[in-house]
Amino acid sequence: MPIEVISKSLIAGILASLACGLGALPLLFPRIDVERQRGMGYGLAGGLMFAASVYNLILPGLTISEWSLSFAKVVPVLSGILKKFEIMLKTRTAPK
Repeated sequence: MPIEVISKSLIAGILASLACGLGALPLLFPRIDVERQRGMGYGLAGGLMFAASVYNLILPGLTISEWSLSFAKVVPVLSGILKKFEIMLKTRTAPK
C-alpha cells in the first residue's frame, strides 16, 4: 500500500473524528437547554441519514443493479416498512 493512501486515510479519519466532536459543543454553553433542543437535533440527524442513504446507498445501487423485480428484492423493503410501522405503534402505545 502506498504511503499516500495511508496518510490520506489517517487525515480523513482525524477530520471525521473532529467533525463528530463538534456535536458536543452545545453542551459547553450552560444557557442552551439541551432537553428542549433535542427534537431539533433528532430531526437534523434523521435528515442527514436520509440524505446519505438515498444519495450514497440507494442511487448507486440502482445504477449498478438490474431493473428486474424479484422476491429477494421486495422482501427487505417490505420488512423495513413493516418495522417502521412497528416502531411507530410501540412509541404511541408506550407508557410515558
